[in-house]
This record gives sequence, structure tokens and C-alpha cells, in this order.
Amino acid sequence: MKMAYPPPKRDPKSGNWRFRKVVPERLRQQIGRGEIVRWLGTNAAEARKLNADLHLEWDAKFASLSKGVTTLTRKQARALAGRWYRWFVASREDDPGTDPEGWLLTLETLRDLEPHGGVVDDGSDMEEHERPRGPRTTQRVHAFLHDHGNLAQFFLNEGVTLADGSRPIFMEEMEEEFFAAHHRLMNLARGDYRKDDRLEQFPEWKHPAPAATAPVKAAKASADKLTLPALFNLWKAGNPQASPGTIKVYAPKIEDCDAFLEGPDARTISVDDIWRWAEHRLTVKKLSPKTVRDNDIAALKSVMGWATTREGGRLLISNPAAEVKMKAVKQVREREPVFREAEVRAILRAALAVTDDPKNPTKAFARRWVPWLCAYTGARVREITQLRGADIYQEAGVWVMNITPEAGTVKNGHSRRAFLHEHLLELGFPEFVRARGQGPLFYDPERRTKADAKTSQAEVQAIHLAAWVRKEAKLDARLNPNHAWRHTFKTRLLEAGVEQGVRDLLVGHTVFGVARSYEHASATFFAAELNKAPRYSLEDAPSAGANKLTPREFPSDLPTTD
Repeated sequence: MKMAYPPPKRDPKSGNWRFRKVVPERLRQQIGRGEIVRWLGTNAAEARKLNADLHLEWDAKFASLSKGVTTLTRKQARALAGRWYRWFVASREDDPGTDPEGWLLTLETLRDLEPHGGVVDDGSDMEEHERPRGPRTTQRVHAFLHDHGNLAQFFLNEGVTLADGSRPIFMEEMEEEFFAAHHRLMNLARGDYRKDDRLEQFPEWKHPAPAATAPVKAAKASADKLTLPALFNLWKAGNPQASPGTIKVYAPKIEDCDAFLEGPDARTISVDDIWRWAEHRLTVKKLSPKTVRDNDIAALKSVMGWATTREGGRLLISNPAAEVKMKAVKQVREREPVFREAEVRAILRAALAVTDDPKNPTKAFARRWVPWLCAYTGARVREITQLRGADIYQEAGVWVMNITPEAGTVKNGHSRRAFLHEHLLELGFPEFVRARGQGPLFYDPERRTKADAKTSQAEVQAIHLAAWVRKEAKLDARLNPNHAWRHTFKTRLLEAGVEQGVRDLLVGHTVFGVARSYEHASATFFAAELNKAPRYSLEDAPSAGANKLTPREFPSDLPTTD
């Protein structure tokens, strides 16, 4: 007779199917959660199959754990500790890293727990190794061994629930093997792969016979292993609000870590594993500590952290990436991040000199207008290159530029208003917008060659524009041309006497303080403050009128290419 299980449930927002199974109350402390949740993807047929397999698998695990608590003799504790030693070393021996001392650092951290919390005063003349371990120290040591030895996963794999009286005996034996395992891995990292004679000293551990053997094997083959890429896919399904930019940054980091660790189950990844990967990125890939910390580790920390939460189904018991604290040496800034006056003149002169290009009109539009818009708004370049005609409008006689997630990626996902400086009006930007219509101003959606391209047309245009600006203005290689306008324009607002909170709002910086969040000034007020910033002087640059781009020069039906 075929067992009937509750069907998977479909999330109405993401379209993903969800497996859910309540953990029996008697097992919740051992398993560490009240329910088991897994996301099964969007394919209904596959989700139903995975749902049945997971129910069978967890029923088998519950049955194994429900056979009662295990009381260990000293010999059995030794055997189980030996089994842990085999499991822990085997999961790491193929790639123990290239830094043998890294394994010793973990042991030093463990030893550092000893002097604190003992029943003997620190002022005692007893040798440290002779001091009896106090209850607080014992608790700290056991917690360290539990986390760094992945004991929750080990016990779950073994289907073992230790009796309260047996846990201290096991922890005593396991602590000895913890030191031995790390010394073994240190030798492996040095290239010493001689036979491990330690394995011969452990008595045999008699594993309890699993219930429903065949279904469990089937379940393991289809759903038990949770690789990092699989976890990342679940993270994406559970975080539909994640921006395309974030996903684009995270994806290669997750794939690289998974490849370096050779596709392990994410639930077995330790802090040391992530440290080894981080060191690989530093020494082999030649990345800076700041890049590894802020990009690589941050991606893992975010994904694995989500997997420890209720929303993430508590797929992981802990987040090992959160324990990797990498100090980045502060880089020496060799020059200020703002444009110098000569650089401003060179860029804006080059932009004014751009003429119509029938073969690639949107490129000409971007070169002509984006530098000027950045110069008078301090907006990020991609916020400008993704603008649509519909985002430019008048409010109470003031020209407004709406920077919105509807047009593309916006930092923090919040829309904001920018305002057009009077000089931009004289240069003819409103007329250019009218000629282009309601759609994108600086790229043509019809020219998209790859429907699944990871880089948006607006971002591509921003990248090309940065290269063009650098070349035309012969910019200092140490300067970021796409970001320097934010520094430059905010500095000009400061010099013009614009108050700090207003400066922050005009360029889209966060305004701190709850009280400030209640202030909502009018467009008229912001335009007046914006126009306090002086016009850029180009000296011998062509006059605004001579290079004014009119609707006639930019017809709305002009064919465009990118």
C-alpha cells in the first residue's frame, strides 16, 4: 500500500513549491527546529516526487532517532568518537588547504578557553594542565567542539540521540579526537599522506539499523545533498526582492567556492573550509583582502545566513561564513576622488562637442548628455543611463528627474527625485527628452541581442561611457570617472553654502535621524537650493546655443543601435 503524504504547497508570489514536515516534539531539541522546510522549485511534477522522497527520508530519520536515547559505555563512546574522527577527516582530506598552520589556529583558540571559568583561581600556582575544569569552562569548550566539529550534523547523520549521562563521556573522547583530527589535517596540508594508523585503535561502532532502508537511499540520491549552488537557488527563490545586481555578484562567488571545495554538502562546510577558500582567493586569484571580505565572504555570509533562519527553512544549523573575520588593510588614497577643474573642463567640453551619429545614435546621446546630467545632479552614472522620457517631468514649474527602480537598478531599491539645474535647461535637455519620447533615453530596447544577458543595456552604456570619458579627457588612471561626479557636485554644493541635509537629499545620500525623515520639502525649494551651485565654466568651450541639441537634431523616430 502506497503511503499518502501531505502534498507540497505552492508559494503564490514566487511560484515555488514547498515541502513542510513538523518535527515530533520529543525530537525538536535534538534536531534543533520545530519543522523541516525545503523549497522544491517551480516544476510541479518534480516537486511532488521530491516531496514524497523527503517525507520518506525524514520519517526514517525520525524513526531512527525515536528508538530511544543511547547510553554509552566508555568503549562505545570511544567507538563513536572514532567514527566522528573518520567522518570529519574524510570530508576534508582531499583538499586540506595549503596553510598547515591554519589547522593549529583552531586548536589554539580552543586552548585559549581553558584559563577562564575554572573552579581554581587563576592565581593558583598549579600548572594549567593540572587545573580541574570548571563548569563554565566545560560549557564553553563543549560548545566550541559542537560548533567546530559539526556535531549536530554528525548526530543527525548517525541517527543517534545521546542520553544526558553519556554526552560528557562522548565529549571527553571526542575532544581528544578533535585535536588528533586537526593534527592529521595539518600533516595532509603539508603533503604527508602516509597511512593513518590512528584508525586501527578504535573499537567497532555498531550503527543502528535504519528504518525503510530503500526509500531512504532513494531520497538521498534525489534530495539529501544540498550543494552551495542548490542552496543559492533556494535563496533566490526565497528572496524575490533581491536585485539583479546582487544576484550577478553573488553567483560567481558561490560557484567558485563550491568548485574549490569540490561540491560538498553545504551542511558540512566548516569555518576552516571557508578560510581555506578565502586564502585561495587571496594567494592564487591575487584578490585584495577587501575584495575577498566585501564580495566573496559577504556573498556566502548572506546566503548561508538566510539558510539558518525560519524564512530559509533552517536548512543550516549555523553560518560558518559569519565566523570568517578578515581584516583588510586600508588602501592609501593617492589622490582625491573629485574631478579637478581641468578634468571637469575636458569632460564637459568633449560632451558638448559630440554630434549626431546616425549609425549609433544612442551612444552619441549618452556621451552628449550623461556627463552633464551627472555634473549637475551627482547621480550615479547607471541611474542616468537607465532614464526614460517618462521619468522627466515638471512639478510646480520645476523640472524633475525621477530615479526609480522601474527604470532599472537603484541603490537600496528606493526611488528618489533629482532636479534639473537651470544650466541644463538652457542647454536644451527638456527638448531632447521630448524628441526621444517616453521610452529609454540612452539605449534602444529593440537592439537587445541576448534575451538572457546578465548585464543590462544601461550598465553596458555606463561602462562604455566611462572608457570614452577616460580616453577623451586623458583622466588620471587612479580616478573612477563614473563616481567622481558625486564627490565633485556635492563639494560644489558645500562651497555654495547648501545645508548638509539638503546636500544629502539632492545627491541621494541617506539622511540619518528619525526626525529628518519627516521633512519633505517642495520641488521649488530643492530647485532653488540646487541652483545655488555655480555653473561650470568651460572658458573657451563652444557657447551653449551653438551646440544646443534640438528636437530636429534628435527625431523621436530615429533608428537606434547600441
